[in-house]
Amino acid sequence: MDDLAFFGVSDKDAEEAMKDVSDEPEVFEILEENWPTVEFFMAVRGQWRTASSMAGGIRYALDYSAFREARLGLGIRMSQWPGIFRGVQIMESAALEVFNEQTK
Repeated sequence: MDDLAFFGVSDKDAEEAMKDVSDEPEVFEILEENWPTVEFFMAVRGQWRTASSMAGGIRYALDYSAFREARLGLGIRMSQWPGIFRGVQIMESAALEVFNEQTK
């Protein structure tokens, strides 16, 4: 926890945050027809556009310029793409809501 003190996190705050951490992964079901969308989202999960502000860095969108290479790498056909793209936009919106809640 000494490493966290460097960033201004007290031992008390670190211990409180760790209470919410579980060693067990959260398990949930993904419908088969949604799997290509989830797979694509996971492939681009590190491709967030960010901005800096006085409050710190924020994520505000996925970098769509990375989508072509991810689509090709996953072998997604153009006929599949419109549905996957709509699903990724829904997932992006939901993720941004969570990120924005965490920064409040």
